[in-house]
Amino acid sequence: TVTFMKLGEESNPKLSPEPTARQSNASTNIVENNKPNALQQKIDSLLTDADSAFQDNRFIEPKGNNAQEYYQAVLLLDDSNKLANNGLLEISNKYLQRADKAIKSNKLSDAQFFMKQATDIYSGNSNIARLNDSLSDAKRALDVENQNHLLKENKLTAQDPARIADEIKLSAGDKKKYR
Repeated sequence: TVTFMKLGEESNPKLSPEPTARQSNASTNIVENNKPNALQQKIDSLLTDADSAFQDNRFIEPKGNNAQEYYQAVLLLDDSNKLANNGLLEISNKYLQRADKAIKSNKLSDAQFFMKQATDIYSGNSNIARLNDSLSDAKRALDVENQNHLLKENKLTAQDPARIADEIKLSAGDKKKYR
């Protein structure tokens, strides 16, 4: 099982909650009260839209109306906005959770897809490396399983010529009977 960390947390198994984009923007206004009022209002509006999109599970779709794009728009206005960075991290973690579930279901191509999504959304997510290791382990296990299956199949094939010859003789004899 993979434990997902929030931005700025160490790899401590007990994670302390960080403010998320879905929390009140009031603390943002207090911390960032030095921004011009119109700019802060735009940022607050984008964070509210991001929150709504996140709640509706519109993480990366539809284009132009999803949480990722709203958070990225906030970062264009304020590149150090913690709520937007944490929001992108949360979306990335959602895709890592999907990847983890796919790995456990042995749907490795789905897991690979979700890992790429998570990386594209927030490449600095420290959880990506851990889950990538899990995916690599699952791929190796599948390779071993496939190799064992091929070895077993080859062993059966080595025994098949005699059996096939007997079947051919039987078929030829059956044909003579029915002529």
